[in-house]
Amino acid sequence: MKRTEILLSLDPVPGNSRNSEGDFIRLKDGRIIIIYTQYTTDNYGDSAPTRLVSRVSSDNGSTWSDFKVILEPDQFNAINVSSVSLMRMQNGDVGMLFLIKRANDRNWHRDIYLARSSDECDSFYLFTDCTPQDYIGKYCVNNSRLRRLSSGRLVYPLSIHPGCQKAETGTSRKPGATSHTFGTFMYSDDDGYTWSRSAEYIFPPFTAGNAGIQEGEVYEVAPNVVKCFFRTDKMYQYESLSFDDGDHWSVPQPGCFTSTCSPLSISKNPYSGKSYAFWNPIPPHNGRKSTKALPVRSPFVVGEIDDTAAHIKWLDLVEDDRSAGYSYTAILYTGENEALIAYCAGRPLEDQDMLCRLKIARVSLLPDDDAPKSLF
Repeated sequence: MKRTEILLSLDPVPGNSRNSEGDFIRLKDGRIIIIYTQYTTDNYGDSAPTRLVSRVSSDNGSTWSDFKVILEPDQFNAINVSSVSLMRMQNGDVGMLFLIKRANDRNWHRDIYLARSSDECDSFYLFTDCTPQDYIGKYCVNNSRLRRLSSGRLVYPLSIHPGCQKAETGTSRKPGATSHTFGTFMYSDDDGYTWSRSAEYIFPPFTAGNAGIQEGEVYEVAPNVVKCFFRTDKMYQYESLSFDDGDHWSVPQPGCFTSTCSPLSISKNPYSGKSYAFWNPIPPHNGRKSTKALPVRSPFVVGEIDDTAAHIKWLDLVEDDRSAGYSYTAILYTGENEALIAYCAGRPLEDQDMLCRLKIARVSLLPDDDAPKSLF
């Protein structure tokens, strides 16, 4: 089997300018469902009108149903709902974490909610506010970021963009849109009914640059030991360690993943016990320009990672169109040697933005001796 088999491409069309970040879960009857963000106008910006929709596969991802509307933003007095994470809850419900952007959202205030479904995603109930209460501003949480640790704790990483919110005193201070972006974590020890913020904020160890540390990915190394990988504009994913199940965190430092400022996705395959990462390994180094027509979120690779997420055993290309961009990956393992992934895969010259097209693909997880020795 070739490395990547494209199963579905959800292209932008008039009135549906973007199909974007989503997540998978396997239903109790064996079917697979994906819930993702569908844009409902010709505006494809991050805060444009959206809704959450689903598609279902009865053949392990080979074919997919038409979409079904899951959630409209109106019930939250919002214009935009997005960034879905799906999780099987302890009582058998499906949990759905998602991001809300309110109407007239001039200051980028966002909220994060967890909804539950007792009927396998046909409907949702008990919308629990999971937003930290000690900071008002722009939050960002990716799709497919909610994790359950071996202790049973639920945790998700959160990036905070202070430059997108005026000071609460009403002054005219307006730093850059992402200046000094930093991270924190929300966790629940009662299966998502109540939420707390980690004991501290995680700040970048550098002052130069625009991105700060953004859009983390949580990976459990061992019981009580957790890593988080943050995207940066410093040519690496920066990693932070927690030795108390995600409450306190070390100062972020460059990890083993060279990277552009694009989120990394990493998880363990329950069939094999091996861990895999999907990311963009080539940063915008000297001589590599980043433009809208030639984004740096290419190539897109998969790699097997050791148990400590400190070494890459092998990597290979998933897609390599240098006029396209690839990111915001959701992963569902379907066997020891393959996974389904959903990811943004737009070509800006055709789609206006790399986030406008969502693809679902089947990816082989077998190492390939003929894989490229260098991607640079």
